Order: sequence, then C-alpha cells, then structure tokens
Amino acid sequence: MLHRSLLYLSSAALLAPLASASALANGHELEALRAGSSDTSTVRLGGFLRTRYANSSDVAVGGHDLGGFSLDFARLEIDGGVGPFAVHVSLEGSSSTPDTPVTYGSGGGHWGMFGDVEQVGAVGVLDAHATVRVADHFHIRAGQFLVPFNANSAVRDDQQLFLNHTVNGEHWRFRDTGLELGGEYERFGWRVAVMNGFDGAGDELALFARVQADVLDAGAPSNEGALGAGDGRHLRVGAGYYNDDGNNADDIAMGFDASYVQGALSAMFELVSYDDGATSIFTDNQQGQTTVAGDRTAWTLQGGWLFDPKWEAAARFEDLGDDGDTTVMSFAVNRYFEGHAAKVQIAYSSASSDVDALEADILAVGLTVRL
Repeated sequence: MLHRSLLYLSSAALLAPLASASALANGHELEALRAGSSDTSTVRLGGFLRTRYANSSDVAVGGHDLGGFSLDFARLEIDGGVGPFAVHVSLEGSSSTPDTPVTYGSGGGHWGMFGDVEQVGAVGVLDAHATVRVADHFHIRAGQFLVPFNANSAVRDDQQLFLNHTVNGEHWRFRDTGLELGGEYERFGWRVAVMNGFDGAGDELALFARVQADVLDAGAPSNEGALGAGDGRHLRVGAGYYNDDGNNADDIAMGFDASYVQGALSAMFELVSYDDGATSIFTDNQQGQTTVAGDRTAWTLQGGWLFDPKWEAAARFEDLGDDGDTTVMSFAVNRYFEGHAAKVQIAYSSASSDVDALEADILAVGLTVRL
C-alpha cells in the first residue's frame, strides 16, 4: 500500500453533499456539528469493523505467499456536543492506524494494493477535534483530523465501492493537527487549514485548501458509487492544494477531480500533479519500501453499475505516472445486506510495473459491518 509521502495531493470519487452542512465532511462529522448546536451535552457511540481474506502468489508474508485473513479496521467513534461545540473522537484497534507527517514511514495505513496486511494492534487515536459553527455557512475546527485534499480519501472507509481507496487516495488517509476554516453555501464548499506538517510542532507549517461544487443536481450520496443516489444527475467537481515547502523544498501538489452519478451508473476521474519534492514510499510486494520520486502526474478513471438494489459492480484504472510505468487495474462486486452498513465485497487488483517489487495480482473477499 502507499503511505503518505513528504507531500501528496490528489482528487477523486464522492464526497459529502455540498448543499447541506455535510459539505466536505463525512456523515459522523455532520452529526457532531448538529450535536454542537444543542445546549445539552449528548454522547453517541458508533463504529465498524472490516475483515478480509486475500490471496496472491506475488506477495510475500512471513516467508510464504499471501493467503490468509487480516483485520483492516476495528473502529470506535464517539460524537458529542457541548454548548456550541461539537466533539468527534475516533479510535482504531487494528494495526491500520494511519501515519501523521511526523511518523511518516512508520507503517501506518491499512492493508493496501501491495500486501500490507493488518491484524489486531494497539488502540490508536485517529481523530480528536472540536468544531464550532460560527455562522450558518461557516465553521472553525481545531485538533487532529483527516485532511481531505482529495475526494477519494475523504470517503469513509466503510463506504467504499472498492476494498481500497485509490492509490492516490491512500496517501491522504493520514491525520494531522492544526486549525481549519471551512464553509458551504448552496452547492459550493471550501476548506482551508494550517497543519503541523513534517516538522511536527515546529514553526514551519503546512497549508492545504480544497474547494468543490455540485454542478448539476444537489444531493449526491456521501458513499462511493451509485447506492443511495436517488433521482437526478449529480456532477461534482473539486480541486485541492497542499504545500509543505517550508520543511521540504518543492513539497507541493495540486489536484482535480470530478464524479458523476445518474440512476444506477457512477463514474469518477482524478488527476494529481506532484512537484519535485513529493516523494512516494510504497509498501511493496515483499513488505519492504520502494521509493518513487516526485515531479509526475497520476490519474484514475473509475466506473460503476448498481445492477440490482443489493448488487453493485465497478472497474478502476490507475496510472501512477512514475518512471516505472506502474498501472493498477481493479474490479469489484459488492453484495449489500443493509447498504454499506453490512456488505460483502469481492475484489481483484492487478498492478503492472517495470519495478518488480510493485507488481502483484491479488484476489480478496471482505466483510464490513457497521454499528
């Protein structure tokens, strides 16, 4: 799997609806915002787990070929409101606790394309932040939170159409500590934040910004794919920017994404440009680390078909834009029992590259259940 490098920015699939307070936020953040508007303290618990079986003769695990079970997520979420403040805390009990910029390269991030297999681990804090809505269309957030420079990384882990985020999206599954300003008005949403960045609490801060808009009908689903889309045509476009140049020269990236959902069909395109200072580190098929230099453009094209209310199929092609000409082709078939809250996913991914360590064909079956 890809871990976060010194910098990453890309864009992709479906984010939360911009025509409501959920713009550029996931469903639990929306609940927390609403709770924060109450004068009465409230606390709600939730969470989910995902386990999978994966098989590949190309991936080495413990001196053998990959062919066993992993625990991708064991998530506990706590939401509450006190006066005008909404508080959100999430804990992860698998070994998939994501990296922060300071701990980059320490092995965070969940099971990925190249065989990073997760098991039960020490409980770690993912999110811990407070949000206050100072106006109808404006909020301030402080603490540790997901930094959704690309739309695909902001899709909740239990609401994915595929078992994995896009290759670029995996980079953005990290948290950082900082201060965020954001808002939404009708079909437009924006977020700007200053974060600790690579030097931790040092005085060289990282900057990120993202904007997105619903161009056609409002009310696109917050999950990936067409499930729950309802009527209408939902075209969402977004762009992001990240800069940690103060810590690493030319550690800058910019991205663009677009997604479209109509009836049973869904499509997504993402494009991300990495500057010279953006260095990628992959967990490769030998459980080692393979570095890919910056100054490249990576893109993703994805399509899905909800051919039955309980079944959805999808295909995705990704080009990493690296010197090794690495590409990834993925397929997925989902069986929904209670939407994304209870589902079984069958996935096949094939990575082709001039770099042997980045080649792998993997077949997996995953179970997700949310409380």
